[in-house]
Amino acid sequence: MALTFGTIEALGSGARFVRADLHVHSKASYDVNRDSGMTPAAIMDAAVNAGMEILAITDHNTVEAIPESLEEFVPIFGDIRLAA
Repeated sequence: MALTFGTIEALGSGARFVRADLHVHSKASYDVNRDSGMTPAAIMDAAVNAGMEILAITDHNTVEAIPESLEEFVPIFGDIRLAA
């Protein structure tokens, strides 16, 4: 039997595949232009339009986007990438 997404889903384990992006930076991150329009709301709109079910905003060295993200996303798990 070939191992495909369909055969894995048919195993009946309860597991399923979802569309997810676990590495998105908002305009709060130093490596994104602050005028880019990459607000949490804009990111969420793009993710919904792309059929995403899971999204993580992973800004560098800041939690600035979290308050707005809390207004847009439910549930939310915070993440911050700290420079070493």
